[in-house]
Amino acid sequence: MQILVRQGGGLDSFVAEIEGECNEVQFVKYKRIVCKIIGSMLLDGINVISDEFPDLRPREMDNS
Repeated sequence: MQILVRQGGGLDSFVAEIEGECNEVQFVKYKRIVCKIIGSMLLDGINVISDEFPDLRPREMDNS
């Protein structure tokens, strides 16, 4: 599950990196798509797995 957490963080970081590389319309569209991907990884991946296997829950999510 750590890979899902890392991938979400990587996608989030990349959004900030490309902000200056495209116009505002493209950036907003890209950011919306990335947010959907990160949300899906959390809701359909990490949360489902950690509900079924609580011992696999990433430490980064202990505060949530």
